[in-house]
Amino acid sequence: IWDWFTPDWNCPDRERIGPVGDGGKWTCGVDKLKASPADGKRCLMYSFGVRDDSRFELEVINRVGCEVHAFDPTVGGLPPDAAREPRIHYHKQAVGPKSGYSD
Repeated sequence: IWDWFTPDWNCPDRERIGPVGDGGKWTCGVDKLKASPADGKRCLMYSFGVRDDSRFELEVINRVGCEVHAFDPTVGGLPPDAAREPRIHYHKQAVGPKSGYSD
């Protein structure tokens, strides 16, 4: 359903990364995150709600070289293709207004 809506912001290098549907995300300036060989710095990305589709995270890793921390309390871990990637780290946690468990 979310693919029927275009982002309400604009940038010159806006693009959708990942598949159509729940796994893809609209981005802006992703290629600017690439580290130059001189500074040796890598980007760090936090991704929330990966569920069973980590194609967005894997594409960012492959294109830019980011280290990715993926958070999702509703699944037991990453899909097999992502679990083999050493630059992605899974956390069974969510973002919320308080610590603890929801009812």
